[in-house]
Amino acid sequence: MKARLMRSCGTYLFGDDAIERSGELCRELGLKGKAILVNEQVTWEIAGERISEVLKKNGFEEVCNVMVEKGAVVSEVDNVRKMVRSLGPSVVLGIGGGVNMDIAKAASSGEGIGCISADYLCY
Repeated sequence: MKARLMRSCGTYLFGDDAIERSGELCRELGLKGKAILVNEQVTWEIAGERISEVLKKNGFEEVCNVMVEKGAVVSEVDNVRKMVRSLGPSVVLGIGGGVNMDIAKAASSGEGIGCISADYLCY
């Protein structure tokens, strides 16, 4: 792959009540409609599933989960980018560790939409 620059996600969700306030905080950013969550199994169980529920309760019409299985590889980024193109979300959230966040950042940047990194270590 040819070298190129990418602007990184600068919006982070963290803190004791981050899960419960995730929908409210997304609304404050003007985000609505649809969202994509990038997780792997552990982060889905710790935070992703709950964030999905909170977003739906706060007016998001659709929240889709992309489960990372292969780690930080181009095929995972491409998978999220395809989902972005087909769903048309207002935001991609990378839940948990660095791999999920990096995939979310790369995919959202490549598709020109917003990204939020949600650090589950703070939950």
